[in-house]
Amino acid sequence: MAQPVSGTKAVSQQEKITQLERHYARCFTSSDGRAVLADLMQTCFVHQSTYVPGCTDATLINEGCRRVFLRIAAMTRMEMSKVYLERDKHPAGGTS
Repeated sequence: MAQPVSGTKAVSQQEKITQLERHYARCFTSSDGRAVLADLMQTCFVHQSTYVPGCTDATLINEGCRRVFLRIAAMTRMEMSKVYLERDKHPAGGTS
């Protein structure tokens, strides 16, 4: 593996994370990104249980789906309390 050339600055792990957070923010804080997040909230078990009685495999698949949304929320520094407040304003089956 190549070593950094003397005098060059190696990118730290924290800098890589910060840069990745900026990428996530650009994707998901635009109006299009917010629309995608709203859809993901409906399909990724954000407001419902992932548990499927008698089917561990389905439960694990559902939990994986939910984990993807939670990763996006964490990387965009989404305040989950706001997500739940929004859910309470617009219960399932209600209109926006």
